[in-house]
Amino acid sequence: MKTEYVITTDRVPEEFYAEILKNKDQIKEWKELGFLEGVIPAKLVPAGSKQGAGIQNKKLPIDTKRFTEEFKEKLLEKLTENADLDDLLYGLLIKSENFQALNLLLGKYTEKIQIIYIDPPFNKETEADYLYSVRYKDSTWISMLENRLWLAKNILKDTGSIFVRCDYNGNMFVRLFMNDIFGEENFRNEVVVNRFKRQLHELTRLNIGTENLLLYGKSQNTEIKDEYRKRICTFCGKESEPSWRPMSSPGLRFPPERVIQGRKLLPPKGRHWTFTQDKIDQMQREERIRINEKMNYVDLAGNKINGLPEYLQPEQTPVDTNWADLKGYAFGSDFPTENAEELIARGINISSKENDIVLDFFLGSGTTTAVAHKLKRKWIGVEMGDHFYTVVLPRMKKVLAGEKSGISKEVNWQGGGSFKYQALEQYEDALDNLELKHNEPAQKLFKDDYLLKYFLEFETQDSPNFLNIESLKDPFSYKLKVNFEEMGEPEEAVVDIPETFNYLLGLKVKKIKARPLRLTQGDKRKYLFVLGEKEGISIAVVWRKVDDSWNDNDFRKDKEFIIKELKAWMPQRIYINGQSILTTDLEGHPVEIHYIEPEFKTLMFS
Repeated sequence: MKTEYVITTDRVPEEFYAEILKNKDQIKEWKELGFLEGVIPAKLVPAGSKQGAGIQNKKLPIDTKRFTEEFKEKLLEKLTENADLDDLLYGLLIKSENFQALNLLLGKYTEKIQIIYIDPPFNKETEADYLYSVRYKDSTWISMLENRLWLAKNILKDTGSIFVRCDYNGNMFVRLFMNDIFGEENFRNEVVVNRFKRQLHELTRLNIGTENLLLYGKSQNTEIKDEYRKRICTFCGKESEPSWRPMSSPGLRFPPERVIQGRKLLPPKGRHWTFTQDKIDQMQREERIRINEKMNYVDLAGNKINGLPEYLQPEQTPVDTNWADLKGYAFGSDFPTENAEELIARGINISSKENDIVLDFFLGSGTTTAVAHKLKRKWIGVEMGDHFYTVVLPRMKKVLAGEKSGISKEVNWQGGGSFKYQALEQYEDALDNLELKHNEPAQKLFKDDYLLKYFLEFETQDSPNFLNIESLKDPFSYKLKVNFEEMGEPEEAVVDIPETFNYLLGLKVKKIKARPLRLTQGDKRKYLFVLGEKEGISIAVVWRKVDDSWNDNDFRKDKEFIIKELKAWMPQRIYINGQSILTTDLEGHPVEIHYIEPEFKTLMFS
């Protein structure tokens, strides 16, 4: 795993501005993304400042990939002085095959996600102009989705919802296995949405004008909120102006009379007043009730009444299962299956509130995460394609910078925020990291029957992808060959072992700090301290490079240094890598001591 952060300059302490402006790679990226309009800034100026020339009130996203590890650690420490890191971050992007990513997320996000929106690859007859394979056999397609949805169910909150977009090729399959996974009783709606394009001159069947969103709840406690849309004329498809309508409906209701405009009135014969008395009173206060003196009617008692009660329709009407008033796809996008922001916004609005977490593990071009950010939701997006770096990541940086497309104008989006992005080791990376050692005695022993099992079990046991526990003695130098692009040679990269352990442990990260310890004149060691919480227990994770050559004095200095750095935190539990002489007494404060290596191995393979 490799971890980086994107944070807008309005949230970065001013003490980092000078170093940011010295970074030519960062300035170049800002220009390429169109944030500087060709102007290289002389200085950064805090939003609202009156310091004079410079970039004021701009929310420029810095990417820690452009900076040193030391800069990143200092920035994270400063940001977490008065706030928890996981609370500061709005989102998480993961480049990974989604089955692997969902398994990783389970440790930390079980029953934490409020809404899942996915638009998986459709089960189509042809590849057409899609950027991914859609030509699956039915059984393969069903298995691919079903396996991931079982995992997805576990990370949904009890009140959560899931939207799955599909078309006629797959909706009958999706409905059946969604009934199996979530329960038929938790089916909520089949929503109709516009298709992004229609076939021309296809004479064997009608043009396909719609697709579907299948909406399921995690349980009977699923929360669906009221959402309203503008009224659309059924005949012309245009927005309807508010109009006065007769305030009666077919059928009878008792008691039948209502007090309207100070008059006690019975409804017309064979009908009832549309609204309750409380609703009528409210609408009268809003001046949405009148008596049309030009109209007459015969009431239930057979009396001719002068003046017919009418009500003024509101400008908006409750959202139902017909979402054809919205675009289904983003026309003009370079990504052919990009969902329209308005469509996803409606789903998010009816199923969640601010600061809830939204997940999309078929992220595509990044619309779900873009919309969630603008709607002030937390978010997680998973995408495995190479366009993660060329489409998704730049798009989210533009969102942070305050771009004005999609729903931005409607929600008055002004930019700002932060997120974390990560690349996970994939199956192909594991193969790249297999290191086969020549074992001549074994080959002589087995001759032509040289066993593959033996070959894999013994000759690859020191390969880094098998988590060499001994290598955790130096957690900052653990390297793997990783393909950061789909088409390309693997490159050796340092793996973020501490962050991987945070996930496996299910740790909510609060504070991070890095500190040096000088054991001897020429031996300066980096220590990384992570403070977090799990199930109400305060936890500190301590990482440092440990040598087999350490003597009693080294371990004593190590212990004293760790106690000094953790004193302000006073955790209930400490995880530490390598050997240590820490005791269960932290200067009079009782603490549990756990060693990372056995915990890591157990969690990794459980």
